[in-house]
Amino acid sequence: MTHIRPFFAWSVFALLVLLPGCGGDGGRTVTEINPIDAPGTYTREFGLEGLRRSFLLYVPASANLSQPVPIVMVLHGNPPIDMRGMSQMNEQADSLGFVAVYPQSWNRGEWAHACSDCNLPGEQGIDDVAYFRTVIQVLQGDLNVDADRIFISGFSMGGLMTTRLACTIGNQLGAVAIIGSIAWDWHVENCPSPPVPTIWFIGTEDNQFAWEGTPTPIVSQLSGEDFRVAWAAQNGCSTELPAEEPVPDLDPDDGTTAVVYRHEGCTAPFVEYKFEGMDHNWPGSPFPVVPTLHNRDVHASGILTRFFYDNAR
Repeated sequence: MTHIRPFFAWSVFALLVLLPGCGGDGGRTVTEINPIDAPGTYTREFGLEGLRRSFLLYVPASANLSQPVPIVMVLHGNPPIDMRGMSQMNEQADSLGFVAVYPQSWNRGEWAHACSDCNLPGEQGIDDVAYFRTVIQVLQGDLNVDADRIFISGFSMGGLMTTRLACTIGNQLGAVAIIGSIAWDWHVENCPSPPVPTIWFIGTEDNQFAWEGTPTPIVSQLSGEDFRVAWAAQNGCSTELPAEEPVPDLDPDDGTTAVVYRHEGCTAPFVEYKFEGMDHNWPGSPFPVVPTLHNRDVHASGILTRFFYDNAR
């Protein structure tokens, strides 16, 4: 078995694992047997390949359940911290009226995001692509889902899983967002899906995903530049580096700056937010993983949800 880099030091996340959920649900939790007919936080469970799998979803008061509703999934990294706090996606749902979904991995926070012999869940026979197909089916049974606006975002190992899902169930997705993650060579070499609109947020000082890449004998994390070129090609874009758009440096004391690259000539849009000096973080989160190297000029959740809505199928 090949391990590329350790994903998240437990000591870094000890205070984040139990972050409270956010949004206006008053802490209400409804079990899987209850219909989804009112605002609140719900738990859904189902059997898959002999395992009990689950996910959470948040229905804001602003969602019109009599009409097709958009879905935004937020994938955790390893260990599986509460992404409601980190991403503040419930607040985005309150504002825009979509349903926020928080999938749960099976094994210690790890997703089966790559080949069966290059990460632990794969070796154990976990099929997380099948899990996400089932999550979509369960949602479609519970809600009037807008099939053109099913979106996935993922942080760290969740970003790797998001990349794999873009490559396997891309025809079911409106767009994806990859945060704090750089794909392996295996992902881009095994990507038969049609292009999927993609927005990518990455720091040059990420301690879990080295900007210069991490080579190993079997599978390797790509460098940031190699992934940019590969994903531009995947999305039918020019692989030339597009013009740089600087982001106003509103907080010069955070030790980071941001630029945007909007790739040209694409079959499906590909936008990169590159953060010079940023470590392993969700930009703009009130709960940064590495507080000393965290960009506060960009609110990634707001930007990615606008990107999603602008690029629905």
